Amino acid sequence: MINLNAYTWVQLTGVSGVNMDGVHAAFLNGKHRVWGGWTIANCTFNEQYESLDGVAWTQMANSPWTGRHTCAYTVAGTEVYMVNGDIFNYQNDGVYAKQSYKFDGTNWSLITSDNGLGGYSAGALHYLGGQFYFIGGQMDINPLTARNQVWVSTDNCVTFNYLTTLPFQEGFLVGNTCVFNGRIYKVGGTIYDTNVAGRTYSRIIWSSDDGINWVNEGKMPYAMRGRHYSQMVSWDGLMWLIGGYHGFRGVLNIAEIWASSNGKDWEMQQTPWAGRHACSAWVGPDGIYVGFGTIDPNNVIGDVWKLIHV
Repeated sequence: MINLNAYTWVQLTGVSGVNMDGVHAAFLNGKHRVWGGWTIANCTFNEQYESLDGVAWTQMANSPWTGRHTCAYTVAGTEVYMVNGDIFNYQNDGVYAKQSYKFDGTNWSLITSDNGLGGYSAGALHYLGGQFYFIGGQMDINPLTARNQVWVSTDNCVTFNYLTTLPFQEGFLVGNTCVFNGRIYKVGGTIYDTNVAGRTYSRIIWSSDDGINWVNEGKMPYAMRGRHYSQMVSWDGLMWLIGGYHGFRGVLNIAEIWASSNGKDWEMQQTPWAGRHACSAWVGPDGIYVGFGTIDPNNVIGDVWKLIHV
């Protein structure tokens, strides 16, 4: 049994200046970094911000890549690796994003202009066992373009090659996967469909230690609503599922977190922050940081919170 009463939320700021969802975030080289994002007006951005404490945020020079969100990214060592991006990007530059970039905390470097992933966005990127795995993804808002595959890179995101077809169909995996105890876990998720009533939310938990062989870990608890656009991180010996979008029975954006020590058994805690989807969650030196995202009734927000162990 996990004692979630041992954890508490602290609001760091209500006005970070980052009023967007789909913002990418990481703690890198002693600073909190956020980049990219999207607004309700269907505009993507290449803005960047940094903070020493999560309270005061400074806008930095814009990144060298075209504005985007729903990129797949992960921290590997002292660098962030980011591939592909936002399905609305073609309205700005005429093509789907197919690039790989890396960020050392100061500068972005273009790894390749075409990594072989075919422009798929809304997938997940994880670094495990010295390799990068790109999982799922969708070409655009047409649900028929979802791809239930795993692609792998052994050359630091220069090239990705097809690895296997997944035993589940939820191509749209944004925020529903993380690496925990040497395995990639997938909890919830769905294929994106502009018809909200047409979305089917998975309730099966899957895990893999090689991207090829996936184990059915059982179903999500009854009280854990199916969702997507949530966030997952590993911290303090636990796996955490944060927020998300449900879309049924009047409950859209979810204000709760779930934690598990084994991927099978989960405990829930209500949060003091407004329910949200496409928020940002990242692990800092002293807790989990959560901010930004879209809340009811479909408004973006710019607050930042921290979950600490008391």
